[in-house]
Amino acid sequence: MRDTKLKKKIAVTIGILILGLWVGGIIPQQIGKMAAINYVEKNHGNMGLTFMRMEFSSVHGDYFAVFQDSDEIVYSFLITSKYLPITVLYDPINLPE
Repeated sequence: MRDTKLKKKIAVTIGILILGLWVGGIIPQQIGKMAAINYVEKNHGNMGLTFMRMEFSSVHGDYFAVFQDSDEIVYSFLITSKYLPITVLYDPINLPE
């Protein structure tokens, strides 16, 4: 009986911690980073872009994944959404015509 209560307390504590990290943006930022790197490698692998940083834009409510090429030209990809940033909404290299 005592082990069950302890396990429940541990599970609740871990759940609250994960929720806090998610709402605080730490987990979504890492998800967005992985999504952006995968997207860039798949669509622009020949350009040799290097991941620089993720930035949350409160104006857009989404993240910008910032990459740089060997000529130090910076490219910012808009990744949506705030809590599950897995979709590239704006690709500065493949602009709509």
